[in-house]
Amino acid sequence: ELIDRYVGLRGSVVRAANVAPMVTELSFRCGRCGTEVHQAAKEGRFEYPSACPRKCKFARFTVDKDKCKAIDWQRIRLQEDFSELSSSDGPPRRVPRTVDCDLKRGLVGSCVPGDSVTLYGIVRYMPTAGAMSNKGEGKQSAS
Repeated sequence: ELIDRYVGLRGSVVRAANVAPMVTELSFRCGRCGTEVHQAAKEGRFEYPSACPRKCKFARFTVDKDKCKAIDWQRIRLQEDFSELSSSDGPPRRVPRTVDCDLKRGLVGSCVPGDSVTLYGIVRYMPTAGAMSNKGEGKQSAS
C-alpha cells in the first residue's frame, strides 16, 4: 500500500554499505561503424542497444567508459526503534522490522551505523535475488 508513495521513516541505522557509483547514462560505440549511442540507465540498470542507428548488420557494442555518467550511491539498513514496538497499534512484537534504503548524491555518507535518523523518500519495490522462487516476494526500498 506504500509503494510509490512519499513517506517518512524513523529508526536506527544498523548497516551502511560502501559508497559506490551508480551509472545514470551510458555511451556505447558500434564496433563496425563507430557510431555513438547514448542511453539513460534507470536505477543503475541498462541494456545494450539492440541495433545500430546506421543499420549495421551484426553490430557489437562496446561501452565508452570515459563518456558514461554516474552518481554516488549507498545502501543502508534502517531498523525501527524499540520504543515504537510497544507503542504501535496491534499485538506487541519483539523483533523490530528493517528496511533497506538507497541514499544518493548528497545524502551518501551522511549517516553511520548507530545513528538515529528520520528519512523521507519514495518507497520502491525491489525484487530480491530469489524473487521468482519466493512466489513474487520482494523487499521494499525507500529511495
